[in-house]
Amino acid sequence: MSEFVEKIKLIESANAVIKRLDDHYLKSDLIHVYKKHKEILDRLAYAIQQIQDTQSLSQENLILIEEAIKVNWEEVCYYSSGKHLSKLAYKFKDAENLFYKLIECKQWKVRLNIIAILQTNPPENVINDLLKKGLCDKSSKVKLKALDIILGLRRKNMIPIIEELYKSENDPKILESMNFSISLLKDGYILRDLNDVSKSLTVLTSSGLTGITISNNDLKIKGIEYIIKKYCP
Repeated sequence: MSEFVEKIKLIESANAVIKRLDDHYLKSDLIHVYKKHKEILDRLAYAIQQIQDTQSLSQENLILIEEAIKVNWEEVCYYSSGKHLSKLAYKFKDAENLFYKLIECKQWKVRLNIIAILQTNPPENVINDLLKKGLCDKSSKVKLKALDIILGLRRKNMIPIIEELYKSENDPKILESMNFSISLLKDGYILRDLNDVSKSLTVLTSSGLTGITISNNDLKIKGIEYIIKKYCP
């Protein structure tokens, strides 16, 4: 179990977080968006510091984190609240339960936000349970986000679930994404014909997806394993 389970630690103080955000956004094209959300961002910074200082999670701070995750701006819902919720879920049951509460939210954007937060390494059971729910979500956007996270996290254990859901899925875009995810998770790459002399190669690497064009001749002479190792490490 991770070290932060025993003691929650922050890299920055609340004042340092606020200064960093001010310095960045008050000079950017997002200044108006930032000013709109500055109050909740400031409150979050102080709330997270309070959680660290007291090593406790009050209902007031939990409600604030929930409110923030419902905000449709990445800085608020992901970086300033979601990533902290993932850490808190190891120590506080109420934080873990918030994941399960928000995946049942009536607003699809909130469900999408909580699926995206799975990238920040919450407990294993939370990741598995919410990905399963995301794959069965009534919103196609949430389903696609779940497939994206499954691919990003290399969740091969989800392959049988995706394959089973594939049988009853009707949305062409989701079916295509399912096929794409299954192939990459199983083989690590997808090879497609472009024309008579070349192919497109998509590889799942440690840093994400990499795509290149290769000739049929190179593929025949060098082999797929050599090409992947040389051009898509």
